[in-house]
Amino acid sequence: MRILLLNPPGSRRYLRDYYCSHVSKGRYVWQPIDLLILSGHLAENHDVIVIDAIAENLSVQKTYRAITLWQPEVIIFLTGSVSWLEDLAFFHQLPEAAARKLFAIGDLPLFEPQLLFEQCLILDGILFDFISAAVLHMVQGDKEQEGKGYIYRDYPPDREYIRFPSPSDYTVPLPQYGLFRIQNYHLVHVHHHPFMSVLTDFGCPFRCSFCPYENIPFLIRNYDNLFSEFQQIQSRGIKEIWFKDQSFGAQRSFTLKVLQGLIEHKFNFSWSCETRVEFLDRHMMSLMKQAGCHTVMIGVETADQQIRARYQKPVPDQLYQDVITRAHQAGLKTLVHFIIGLPGETRESLQKLPDFALGLKSDFATFNIATPQYGTTLRKEAIRHHWFDDSVRNIDSSCSFPLLSLPEIDPSFVWNIRNKALRHFYFRPVYILRHIFRTRTVYQWRNLIREAFSLLRDLLQA
Repeated sequence: MRILLLNPPGSRRYLRDYYCSHVSKGRYVWQPIDLLILSGHLAENHDVIVIDAIAENLSVQKTYRAITLWQPEVIIFLTGSVSWLEDLAFFHQLPEAAARKLFAIGDLPLFEPQLLFEQCLILDGILFDFISAAVLHMVQGDKEQEGKGYIYRDYPPDREYIRFPSPSDYTVPLPQYGLFRIQNYHLVHVHHHPFMSVLTDFGCPFRCSFCPYENIPFLIRNYDNLFSEFQQIQSRGIKEIWFKDQSFGAQRSFTLKVLQGLIEHKFNFSWSCETRVEFLDRHMMSLMKQAGCHTVMIGVETADQQIRARYQKPVPDQLYQDVITRAHQAGLKTLVHFIIGLPGETRESLQKLPDFALGLKSDFATFNIATPQYGTTLRKEAIRHHWFDDSVRNIDSSCSFPLLSLPEIDPSFVWNIRNKALRHFYFRPVYILRHIFRTRTVYQWRNLIREAFSLLRDLLQA
């Protein structure tokens, strides 16, 4: 069977993978982890091609031509709340000869499957779970397994189904890296190019109520399976890894085993990860550095620790400050994430954010807009209190004007704080000079210049 794995084109640089969609804040784009893993599941028994129209900067017409030329029997495509209306228009205009069956995966398909079936009449089914073998049963039309990781259009809406039937210790076939044009993927913080995205676990054990992963199970990957992937990456001459785990280090014993294995096998990868401050004691960070880590990314979310506690993240300010200091002492760079405009914030608490972000002395910072994402407790709360129009389908937390209109703060104030925080953090002369002197390779120089211009353009258009 000819199967196309498709990241559709878009008017903006959409990042749709792993059940969380948003617009890239700069020029960066990474490999969609869903499609990477699906390529491994499908390639052994099927003829698979990948078209990543976002990374390849393909127009709608060029994407249509590529699909028509190859004439797949099945298309499995990424979509999300950030781009659904565009994606819907794209598939409604899809040439009739382009595909026999059409399947979707992403945040909106996961949490609102019936909405997709209602609005996209040519959609045949929805895949929920990309790490299990569910996709094999789905493309073969296996009705016996329906409801275990996937559903078809005629699945009764009132009938129970299992979104994630994966075992507690999961194993995945090795991705078919040759199907992806890895030179097209870029990240601002990587040290080497090209890089590869890897999962050591799936989901997240924490239940932050603004995050869609609060409703996704947490699974640890099989150790031998993970190290087989490391060996394959090394054999391709790739020196950089981005661990796409939502909370790298969540199961401490497993993470320590992985770090020891990276050191003992002398892979010599350079890598970065998303993690939590609770995991980053001196011993963990020392091992991470020895294993090749150069950057850790942590969610601070807000300058008000009482609001963090309200959203299931009761971390004191001092712990963030201490961990960032220890990370720098261990030779690790830090990137902190903020969410601006969470319910409970006031004008006074938001006005503290730019100085609070500077005071942490992190190397990088991202400033995201609080967004009622599908599948979150925050969305349910926002609907209940009429804080936004829940008929709005395109939702973005990165570069778009706020959707939430709260009693304490209006959207324009939130937007202004976001732009002030960006200027305050990134356009300090001392910050610019420090990064100029730290930049070593040609790739890092190009990345630095490209992202700086992208950030400047974003602020000028705000």
